Amino acid sequence: YPLYKANRDPAPPELKRQFEQCRRYVRAMGLMEHSSPAYEADDLIGTLVHHGRRHGRPSTIVTRDKDLTQLLGKEDVFWDFAGKGKLGYEQIPGSFGVWPEQIADFLALAGDAVDNIKGVPGVGKKTATMLLQHFNSLDNIYANLDKIHEVNVRGAKTLGAKLDTHKDDAYLARRLTGIACDAPMDNIEKLMLPSRPRLGEINALFDEAGIGMALRRQAERVSDIYRH
Repeated sequence: YPLYKANRDPAPPELKRQFEQCRRYVRAMGLMEHSSPAYEADDLIGTLVHHGRRHGRPSTIVTRDKDLTQLLGKEDVFWDFAGKGKLGYEQIPGSFGVWPEQIADFLALAGDAVDNIKGVPGVGKKTATMLLQHFNSLDNIYANLDKIHEVNVRGAKTLGAKLDTHKDDAYLARRLTGIACDAPMDNIEKLMLPSRPRLGEINALFDEAGIGMALRRQAERVSDIYRH
């Protein structure tokens, strides 16, 4: 879909350099890192979360991106580290208005300006929330267009006709807002096994980036944990 995220500028060279430094640091810390030219980071995260769930392992998703709340199961945690803090499954409606499994439908209806997804014209966040609270899902909304007038939202009388007119737009948006959880990732279990940090590589990277002693001491403490 050519318009998907077309409003974003390409990553500047200095940001790409920081990405590579982050990858080097994570590898030196003995942690998993993974990227793909064909799948977005959201899809890789979704694949890992679902892999963990199949093996009885809950996940903590560290991000500020509300889109990723759609991945949460009842044992998982959404950690908005610079804003809302740690949120469990049951807390998502209080912060975002809908349940995790409704997030992709919500974004398909209301649109997502950050990703250049238009959604249904005339349906804002409040209307999308009310529709999903009443009908539960996008599919159920479209199965009950003759009952849309019952929802207590502004313009309810003409809302059904609007939704009908823009049904293709809504379902295209839903394809874009949903996170793929089947990205090909070989040897996931092996990748996820942490190993002991390599302090020499970490210090060389810190020298290169001009990072002081506080973070170096953290890396040393992690290394001590592995030693004991």
